[in-house]
Amino acid sequence: MKILTLNTHSWQEDDMLAKFDTLVQAIVSEKVDIICLQEVNQSHDVDGLLHSPTAFLSEWLGTYQHYSEGQVMLALDDLVADTTVETHLASTRERIAETEAITPTDDNYARLLVEALHLLGEAYYWHWTPAHTGYRVYDEGIAILSREPFRASELLVSDPEIPYRDYRRRVVLAAEFSDFVFMNGHFDWYQADGSGFVYEWDQLVSALNEKFASDHLIIAGDFNQLADIDGEGYEYIRETVPDLMDSYHLADTVRGQFTVPGQIDGWSQQPESKRIDYLWTRGFDSLKSHAVIFDGDNYPVASDHFGVIVEQ
Repeated sequence: MKILTLNTHSWQEDDMLAKFDTLVQAIVSEKVDIICLQEVNQSHDVDGLLHSPTAFLSEWLGTYQHYSEGQVMLALDDLVADTTVETHLASTRERIAETEAITPTDDNYARLLVEALHLLGEAYYWHWTPAHTGYRVYDEGIAILSREPFRASELLVSDPEIPYRDYRRRVVLAAEFSDFVFMNGHFDWYQADGSGFVYEWDQLVSALNEKFASDHLIIAGDFNQLADIDGEGYEYIRETVPDLMDSYHLADTVRGQFTVPGQIDGWSQQPESKRIDYLWTRGFDSLKSHAVIFDGDNYPVASDHFGVIVEQ
C-alpha cells in the first residue's frame, strides 16, 4: 500500500496546470493507493466559478496528454456522460451540520483530480470536506482519495465558536476501511496557552477513543508542527498518544527530510527548511519506505509544500 500526503495550495500556485499534471502523473506512476490532500480549494460562490473546469481539463489534455481538439471534446463528452466520478463518492458516516450544505463545486480541486485520473483509466473513491473560507473567495478543505471504498466521517476539531469565515476553523476527515482507520488533517499552529494545535489534537484523540477504536491507524497531513522543537506540538503528539510512530523514523528506507523549503504563508518569519508534514501510524510494525516527493528531485515541485509518500 502506498500513501501520499500533500498540501496542494490549490488555485494559489503559479503554473497551476503544470503542477496539477505533476501530481496526476506521480499518482499514476507510483500507483498510489490513498491520497491525502490539504488546502483543497473551490470557488465559494457556486454561481460564479473562478475557474472553468472544462477549460482547465481541456488545456491539460491538450498540453500534457497531447490530445487533439477533437479528442479533447470526445474525452470531456464521455466524462460528462459517465457517472463514475459521482458514484465513486465515499459513503458517509458523519457530516458536520454547519457545512453540510457546502458540496463540491465543478472547480473543486479534488474533483478535477478525480476526473483527470478517471480520464487516464484510474478510478478513485473520494470525499472532500470544507474547513473554512480561504483567501476570501474559496471554500478551503481537505480530501481523501482511495482506490478502495471507504466510509467518511467529518470531525470539527477547533473551538466550535470559531466561525466558518475564520482560517482557525479546522476539521479532520476520517476514512474507515475494513481493517484500518485513516485520518487526514490540516492543523493550526502551536499555542502555549493550549489553544490552536493542542486543542485540536485533544479533540482528535477524544474522537479516536470514542468513535474509532482500531488497532491499525494512520494519521497524515499538514500538522504545522516543527519536528525539532522540544516542548511543542510534535512532542505533544508523542506524549499523548505514545503508540503512534512517525513514518520518518519507522520506515526501513528514508529519502529526504524537509517538507517546506523556506518561507510560505504562515511561516514567513522562518526562512529555514522545516519538516511539518507527517504520516503517523499505529499497529504497523514496519514500513518499507518514507520519501519526500515533489521537491524538484523526486518529481518537480507541485506546491509550496513538498509531499510525503510512504509504502507499507
